[in-house]
Order: sequence, then structure tokens, then C-alpha cells
Amino acid sequence: MIQIQNVNKLFSTSKQQVQALSEVTLTIDKGDIFGIIGYSGAGKSTLLRCINGLEIPTSGVVKVFDQDITQLKERHLRSVRKQIGMIFQHFNLMHSKTVFDNIAYPLKSQKLNKEVINNRVHALLQLVDLEDKAQSYPLQLSGGQKQRVAIARALATNPEILLCDEATSALDPQTTQSILALLKRINQELGITIVLITHQMEVIKQICNKIAVMECGKVLEVGQLIEVFTAPKSQITKDFLAKDMHYERLSFAKDGEVNLMLHLKYVGDTTATPLISILSRDFNVTTNITYGNIEKLQGILVGNLVVDLQGTPNDVDSALTYIKQHIEVEVIEDEYITNRTCS
Repeated sequence: MIQIQNVNKLFSTSKQQVQALSEVTLTIDKGDIFGIIGYSGAGKSTLLRCINGLEIPTSGVVKVFDQDITQLKERHLRSVRKQIGMIFQHFNLMHSKTVFDNIAYPLKSQKLNKEVINNRVHALLQLVDLEDKAQSYPLQLSGGQKQRVAIARALATNPEILLCDEATSALDPQTTQSILALLKRINQELGITIVLITHQMEVIKQICNKIAVMECGKVLEVGQLIEVFTAPKSQITKDFLAKDMHYERLSFAKDGEVNLMLHLKYVGDTTATPLISILSRDFNVTTNITYGNIEKLQGILVGNLVVDLQGTPNDVDSALTYIKQHIEVEVIEDEYITNRTCS
């Protein structure tokens, strides 16, 4: 449905040139909830704006519905944009208009009669659970309600694609959960493809089936959520995942002993393996758990455990060999890098 091939975007000012996107290649299939994650300045928003033609790449191809939108004239581009809805971090509602009129606004240019517009708006109000707010104004709404209005407005023209630009960043955690649940329901019930950009791994984990990780205008890795989550390849992906894990290095090793910090990764059936009990019973090592978590991603149990393994070099080596035979393990040698800048 969306094919991005070798896209570059260069912004030029009187003082410098900024490479916002560098050789970006992605494929987003129909029905995906595709998450794009990265820190500020990674190029996420620029990439999103290239998908609906609000930004034109310096080079490369952006195909939407099998049309290269970088080559379309403005009239044809407007036609494609009608099939692409967009929601923003700060809602972008018209404060002088009611909720009803905000949602109806995209329909006014389609020369529809009043009854059709009324029916469409009321159906959307029902979808986003705001049937009693039709005559309210944005200033009378909570942040979550404003975002629901923005979602309804983005869906007014029956788009096939919904672009979400940090759609939950301005919301509290509980409201974020409800908005993400609504987006997931829209994807499942209406079959709308969703492209979502964020800097929050928790958002990605909750609803996305695929993920791309960006840094400094480049896509560092892309794949199914489970694949990227359980086997991150880039340091920045490890950074994002590490933010969910709060641990500190412990050391009670005696003379002649070593202390090894390990990140144990469980997927599916391996979450039931009593590994820590086996280590304590069968190996002469001390195991201190500094972090542990099991959660369900796309219906699959995924677990993370950070432990300090202490004992003689030979005993620790034997225990590590045993662990590697049963689950994936990473030796944590340094602290994760959490502050990264583009040069």
C-alpha cells in the first residue's frame, strides 16, 4: 500500500544544509499498524509528511496506492490526500466551531447534502464515543476527548490510511491507553492502515504489528514487532527497550569470584522455564534478580530478566553456557546509552 524507496530529504538554509532523511526504504502493507520510533530529530515527522505529499523528497520514490506521489500534480495529489487522514499531537481543532462542525468540515467541500453529512458525523461520534458532545466546543473538552474529535475528523472522508504524528504524546498514561485502544479498534473494524510515529516504546508495544527504528534520518532496523523486540540489532533500539527496565548493578562477589550482569530474554514457551531455580540448585553460583517482567505482545508472552550472576570464574562460565543452551542471553558490559545526537 505504501512503498518508500531510497528517499532523501535535504533542507537548505542560508547557513547550512540538513539531511532530514537519508536513503529511507520501507514497505507498509494494507492493514498494518506500522510504528516508526525515534528520538527528536530522527526524521520521523518529515517521513510522515512525505507519505501524504506535504513534503516532497529531494530524491527517491514514495508510492501510495501504486502512485508515485512525488510526480503528481497538485490536483491529483489532492485526490490522493482524500484517502489519507492525519491526526496530530496537539489536535489542531478549530476552537470557534462545535465538535459536530469540526468533524463535518472535511465533508463540506464534497458537495454532499445536509442529511448525508449529518448521518456521517453522527456515525463517527458514535465510533469515538462522543455522541453527547456534538454541540460542545473544543475548550470544553479534555485532552483525550479532543483527540477523539481529531480522529473522527480524520476519518470523515473514509480514508484508507491514517497517519498519526505523536498522537498520544500530549496525553496522560490512562488517556493514552484509551486512544490507542480506539486506534486498534479502528484498524480492526474498518480495515484502515495506520502509520504511527512516536518516541515511546510503550505505544509501539501496545498496538503495532511492525516497527521501524530511526536515528539521524536513517532507518536502522525494521521488522515484525516480536522480531525487533526480542532481538534488537541497533544500539538505539536497545536504548528504547532499556528504558522499560529499571535495574542497578549489584556486587557481593568475594575474593576469587566474578560478577556478571546478564539480560535474559524469554519468548513463548521459554517463559515457563524455571531457569533461576535450576541455577541455584545445580550450579555453585549466586543469582540476584535486579529486574523482571513478562508481558504479552501480539498474543505471545515475552519476558525480560536482568540478573547478577556471582561465583568463581569456572562456575559462572558453566552457568552461562547452560543458560545459552536454553534461552537468549546478553552480557551487559556497559550502561545503555540514552542521550544520542546527530552529527
